Order: sequence, then structure tokens, then C-alpha cells
Amino acid sequence: GPDDGRAFAGRPLRGIGGPDSDYVILSEEEVVERVPWLRPDPGTVTLYEPGAAILSLEACIEAMLEEAANADLRFGEPAVEWSASALGVRVRTERGEYPARRLAIVAGAWTPQLLPELSLPLEVERTVQYWFEPSGPHADRLAAGPAWVWELERRGTWYGFPPTARGLKAGMHFQAGRRTDVKRVDREVGTAETEDLRRLFARYAPGVAGPLAHASICLYSNTPDEDFILDRHPDHPGVMLFAGGSGHAFKFAPRSRVAHGRPPHG
Repeated sequence: GPDDGRAFAGRPLRGIGGPDSDYVILSEEEVVERVPWLRPDPGTVTLYEPGAAILSLEACIEAMLEEAANADLRFGEPAVEWSASALGVRVRTERGEYPARRLAIVAGAWTPQLLPELSLPLEVERTVQYWFEPSGPHADRLAAGPAWVWELERRGTWYGFPPTARGLKAGMHFQAGRRTDVKRVDREVGTAETEDLRRLFARYAPGVAGPLAHASICLYSNTPDEDFILDRHPDHPGVMLFAGGSGHAFKFAPRSRVAHGRPPHG
């Protein structure tokens, strides 16, 4: 991103790019030398992590479902409300009611509807994920990476991943003015939205994105500082809550003790 942008202003990230670090600070010329399909603006600062890896969403979910093999998993059954008492908790869904001793509420963009009494500082943001067919003279090299997270002045943050069987995934991470309500989400991806992203490819990665293979809507639940909310309910100690994933929570789930049903200490 730019030298004076969110990532590098005040040098919070520059300090980890030292000679003994796992990270490398690259100039725009060095970026083009390493990744010839990218075209950063003059003055762009890049933090490169050679040892970085990418988590497969499907593989992670399958692994966590296997770990929860002894649990009673219910899909396609939205929770409507919950209650707690000295005897335990109770959850009502569209299909029935379930009693339990403890409850973990991890509802993403629907958190405000399930916890209105807490008035959590959450904003729901509508984002679009795109998958393009790889294209151009470097198409065969794209699968080797790297992924990128690119801060653009006044436009948000643009990201992209090496192609998989679904295609080259890309989109915008945080876009000012895209707030929404879960009850009124526009689920259609407009042509103008796709063309906006194509213009970014044309400017910063020309020729890389071929025909659009697929697009889908994703909902962020953002906190003001983009940090997570992980705590016990102030009135019900048997209720744990996780909220405010802010678009970057999933990668923590495979390592999280919450995923194993064991809340962290403290």
C-alpha cells in the first residue's frame, strides 16, 4: 500500500522487515521483479512474506466437522431467540427448542438480532467475492502465488488469491459506504460492481483476470477497530459470544480453543 496509508503510516509494519525477520520490505521495482504480473504505483511499499500459506476454506470446514463428529449438528435451521436462567439455556429455532447447560453465540452479521440488549458496536458490510478464469501470459504461474492484500487510497483494500479449481478469487476488503441490513441485503451482483473490480485488475494486474466464473455476496460484521469481540455475556456467565469478525476471523478458527468448545481462560 501507500507509504502513508493505514498499513505503513507511522511504520508499524516496517519494523518487522529487518534482516533476521521472516518478512521482506520490497520497493515497487522489486515487486515487479518477483511477481511480473503486478504493477504497483510508484511509492508503493510492500511487505512480502515468503513463508506465507493459504488455508483452503472447504478443507478447514471438513476438518472441523470431522472433529465435531460426536456433536448433533443441525444445518439450515436459523436460531430465532435464546434465553438463560439458573437452570441453563434454551435456544428456539425455526424448527424447535433446545435446552443446554451452556451456549456459544457465533452469529456473524446476525449477532445484533440475537443480542440486542448489548448494543454491540457492529456494522454489517456487504462485500462481493469474485472468481475469474486465469488469463494472460502469466496464467500458468498464478497458481504459485503469491496472494495479495493491497491498500488503495480512499478505495478500501483489494485482495486476490492464487487460482484454485473455482478460479482466481478477488474482491474488496472493506469498502466505505457499503453498509447494509441482514434483512435487506441485495444478493444480486451488478455488472457495474464487476466492472469496478476489473478496472483494478486493468490498472494493477493487467491481463490476469479472464471471464467471470462466479460471484457471491459475503457479509462482514465490523467493529470500529476491526478487533474481535470474544467474551462472556455480562448477565449470563454460561453464555459465550464471539462477534465482530471484521472480515478476517475465519483463519483463526482452526486454532481457536473456542472451536473445540473450550473458552479461553481469563
